Amino acid sequence: MNKTIKILCCLLVAAMLLPVLASCNVNNGGDATDPTTLRVAVDVTKTEVNIIEKLIEGFTAKEENKDIKIKVVKISQGYDSYVQKNFGKTTMADIISVYDYNSEYWTSMNLLRPVTEYMKRDGINEADYVQSMMALGKSGGDGDDNYYWLPRDYNKVVVCYNTEMFRIAGIGKPSDDWTMEDFENVCKQLIAKRSDILVSTRKYDFWPVEMNARWTAVYYPYIKSYGGDFLASDGSLFNDTAVVKTAINKLLNYADQTSGKQTYKGLGYANPIGQSNDANVFVNKQAAMSFTVRPNVKSFADALDNNIDFVSLPRITDNDGKTSCIGAGCSGYGITSGCSDLKAETAWRFLKYIVSEEGQQVMGKTGSGVPVLKSLLNDSSAEWCNFISADLNHNAFVAHPERDLAMNYVHGFTTAKQLTVYKELKDNFIYSMFNTNDRDAEFAAFKSNVDKLLGK
Repeated sequence: MNKTIKILCCLLVAAMLLPVLASCNVNNGGDATDPTTLRVAVDVTKTEVNIIEKLIEGFTAKEENKDIKIKVVKISQGYDSYVQKNFGKTTMADIISVYDYNSEYWTSMNLLRPVTEYMKRDGINEADYVQSMMALGKSGGDGDDNYYWLPRDYNKVVVCYNTEMFRIAGIGKPSDDWTMEDFENVCKQLIAKRSDILVSTRKYDFWPVEMNARWTAVYYPYIKSYGGDFLASDGSLFNDTAVVKTAINKLLNYADQTSGKQTYKGLGYANPIGQSNDANVFVNKQAAMSFTVRPNVKSFADALDNNIDFVSLPRITDNDGKTSCIGAGCSGYGITSGCSDLKAETAWRFLKYIVSEEGQQVMGKTGSGVPVLKSLLNDSSAEWCNFISADLNHNAFVAHPERDLAMNYVHGFTTAKQLTVYKELKDNFIYSMFNTNDRDAEFAAFKSNVDKLLGK
């Protein structure tokens, strides 16, 4: 009798637990070992969610993939926090978005599973893709030739401009070979027509260009173009402080500052007040140009009724032996190390689809990325070239590949300090230069503080 009661009690408890267990499985996207279910973690932004959903739609529509279910895990608290919270746990997504700046750090902590063998087995030829972007997937450090993630797209900094404002100012289409002198002349023409532009737009403020000067992909190419770098040979910050200061002063002086506020004497709005960029200045018709990348273009087109076009970033330095650089990078996807072998096979099938011609066309159709597959780059019939209009200068996004500065911007820093140092540079360096009456003193103080972080 007692034995029967015990059995019944156990059955009752099990029945009570079933809804709870089921709920846990739903929240986790299914059985963590089930090869037919995948969880893909992406940034919660509208652009990233839209791209991954379109890719999932295309992938699961194929007959051989109809049994695969993919859940999108939208990360809103920041990727670093997500990884730290879920690393080594079954709650970690099977596939995760990877960006150039964090890939080396993540690889060092064994977050990402190598995909080189999958590539060799299935004939993924790295030569078919933009080499500077593919190189970013090799984030294992010196001596490690493995790929840990695959790039989804090819993104470089370009100039997006308001065609209506250019028309009012009597400015024709700039050339992809223009120089900083040409750029400055265009800015001066826009300033000269400022009153006409303001009447047309009914706005109260106007700058020729929104520069995104606090964005690493903008200011680091300035440093490199003048011969400077983040790291000296002894591992301390900056290889040549005089050169670095020259480059930064040149960039920041485009935005004339008076008590921390922009005046109409300057060429650009560079937002020194706490954000990495302020694209609203451009979409609100308070600037005629914006330094930007492809993922922002759709929102620009929607806000400005498609009155936009593109041109390559102007050559920063003259032909004096120095190399003018353009910030370039990509988003991509990697398989997390916690995947079982069977589940990783399914995850690889999805990654392989993303870099296939079909997947690249799907991604390009969203208007938010340039294909990383070289065969589509100069194909005017490719989906990405038909966004808004095929008549636009889509070549701006692929021009001058020899100038691409495509790298982990803190490559060479020790992994333990990598993200800390990167965040200091990204969030505080240009901000401190903007908000001071003594740039030399602030520069020295910032360098000293970061050198301490580096153990120098």
